[in-house]
Order: sequence, then structure tokens, then C-alpha cells
Amino acid sequence: MVTEKPLYYLSIDEAQRLIRQRALSPVELARSVLDRITAVDGKLHAYINLMADGALQEARAAEAEIAPTLLATSADLQALVEAKEKKTTVDLPLLRGWRRQLAGDLLMQVLEGSVTVSVDPLSGVLRMSA
Repeated sequence: MVTEKPLYYLSIDEAQRLIRQRALSPVELARSVLDRITAVDGKLHAYINLMADGALQEARAAEAEIAPTLLATSADLQALVEAKEKKTTVDLPLLRGWRRQLAGDLLMQVLEGSVTVSVDPLSGVLRMSA
């Protein structure tokens, strides 16, 4: 374990230091914080619209040291959904190389139904499960 206290209790400075030392993954930190939000927001109601998927995508991009906007545009995502609905193929950068590894495979799993996405009606937290 990187620290004796839960990751969601780390200060920004502590988290930044651990990430720079590569002792902590941005994805691991994001998941810890999102799990904590899920655990307590039912009582606190501090979030109107928790954008967990965006947070995880940004964490994956940070871990790979790239800008999140380099993964895909909203038009790319729309084209992917439409191609899946029409059962056609589409050639998008999101489905090739490092982009596919960072986000494309997960999006394809969601579209194929092997990973489900749900939103908690009380907290608004986005959940993914296999």
C-alpha cells in the first residue's frame, strides 16, 4: 500500500508527489475517490451530476501522459454509437492503437453489452460493471 490512510484522504500535494514518483496511479486515485463518493453521497447529496466516466477517462489519459481530448471527439463517439446501432464498421482513431487501449476497448464493451453502465438515481453516480 502506498500510504497507511485511504487514498481519498490524501492532500493534493501528497497525491501529486506520489503520482510523480509513480508510487500511485491516477486511475487508482480516481477510483478510490469515486468509490468514496458512492459510499457517502447517499447521505450527503453533495453531487448533482457526478461525471465518473469523464474522471476515469482523464485519469487514464494522465497516467499515459496525454491530453484527454486527444482520445476522441464527441463526434467520434457519436459515430461509434451510430455504427454499432446500424451494425456497420467505422474507422475511427479511437479504435486504433493507444486510443483503443485507453478508451476504445471499454467503449466497445459497453456497446456490446459485456460491460453495463448505470446511474444511481439517488446519488447520480455512474457505475460500470462486467
